[in-house]
Amino acid sequence: MQASKLRAWINESDYELVRLQVEAIRDANVGFGMLARMNTGTTMSFTRRWINDEVWLPARVDYTIRARVLMLKRFREGGRIDFSNYRKFTVDTATTIAPPAQ
Repeated sequence: MQASKLRAWINESDYELVRLQVEAIRDANVGFGMLARMNTGTTMSFTRRWINDEVWLPARVDYTIRARVLMLKRFREGGRIDFSNYRKFTVDTATTIAPPAQ
């Protein structure tokens, strides 16, 4: 049986994943439900952005978690994580090979 629904957006020009949405459409057990149970309605969304005309990097994560942990504690939390201020670094490296010591 299907436990989650997934939807993905792909960039047509370079076939990269741009956005991903996941939603729990039925309860999912971890460790036969003894360790945790992820409840229906849990959602997660991941978004990536094209940076400096070079690379796709994370832009944002949104989540709403509904779960029961160790069959005792209900866990409900939501939030948003934004990624920004990406900077490009350049590094110079030099490698020298010395003759083996005798």
